Amino acid sequence: VPKGSRRVAFDFGATRSVYVTNERDDTVLRLREDAPGNFSVLAPLELQGRGPGAIAVLPGGKVMVGNRSTLEIEVLDPSLPPASATVARTALGAIPTDIQVAGSVALVAGITFPPANKVFELSLTSFAVTRTLFLNTGTDYLDLALAPPYLAVVAGGSGTVIVADATTFVRLATVDLAPGDPAGTPQQAAFVAGALGAPAQLWTVDYFRESARALELAGGPPFALGAEV
Repeated sequence: VPKGSRRVAFDFGATRSVYVTNERDDTVLRLREDAPGNFSVLAPLELQGRGPGAIAVLPGGKVMVGNRSTLEIEVLDPSLPPASATVARTALGAIPTDIQVAGSVALVAGITFPPANKVFELSLTSFAVTRTLFLNTGTDYLDLALAPPYLAVVAGGSGTVIVADATTFVRLATVDLAPGDPAGTPQQAAFVAGALGAPAQLWTVDYFRESARALELAGGPPFALGAEV
C-alpha cells in the first residue's frame, strides 16, 4: 500500500474486500479477494472530506470513515462509482479516532476542542448523531473494543479504560491501568475469549511503557487488574 495509509477494515461477506484509508490522497483503497489468498486492486473510493483515519464496514456493505482534518464521519457506498461514492457526511466537531458497530448504531470515539472527550452514537439509517456517551469520563479516547456483553473505551490521556455494558452503554467501571505509578498511556485494547467463548479478559497495550496488561472480567465489576508484562 502507498505512503499515508492509516487503518484497515475487512468485508469478507459477499464482496470479500479489504479497505484501507489513505490520508495522503484522501481516498479509501480497495482490494478484492478473487480466489483464496489472491487479491486484485480496485479503483480507490474518493472522499469529500480530508484526513481519513478510522474505518469500519457497516451491515449491508457501506463503509464509514472518520475524517480527522474535517472533523466528521463520511459514509461511502462501494457499489457506486468511485468518484461519487459518498452517501452521507456527519459533522462531529471532533477528531474521530475509532469506529465500532454496536447493533443498530455506530459508536465513534472523539476528541473535541476546547478539550472534551466523548463517544458519539450514530444511527445506521440516517447516520445522524443520536446522543453522546461518557463525556469526560477519561481523557483522549483513542480506541474502542466490543465483545458483548462488554464495551471498552481506551482513554490514553488519563491512563484508564472505561468498561461499559455493550447494549445499554451504562458504565460499569473506570480502571486505572497503572495504579501507584506515573500515568499509563494505553493506546489499544482487545477482548480475549475464555473457554466458553464469552470474553474473559480485556488486554490493553501501552506503546510508551512498552507493555501490555490484562483486566480479568470474571466476577466483575470490580474487575481485577493483572500484572504488567
